[in-house]
Amino acid sequence: MVSLSTVSRIVAQQELAPAELPDDLLEMVMQSPFASLSPREQQIASAVAAGQSNKEIARQLTISPWTVASHLRQIFAKLGVSKRLELCSLWHRAR
Repeated sequence: MVSLSTVSRIVAQQELAPAELPDDLLEMVMQSPFASLSPREQQIASAVAAGQSNKEIARQLTISPWTVASHLRQIFAKLGVSKRLELCSLWHRAR
């Protein structure tokens, strides 16, 4: 069985459209607190949870560190967290 984190990552990276998921997997993905994030925000949240810095994330996604910081502010607001550590904790609990 494929893990929820794997399915979420695949959807976030637009490798698989939500319509292509079986109903039970789609329901699990949509129940995640991260379902409200855009695909790019999910990529950034995943990278933060993996311990990457803003500069590392920026390099990986070929965007500026300022853009990463902007996305993080949006992620924090949507998830109701205020620190990277809280984001990491929430990410790992959801997986």
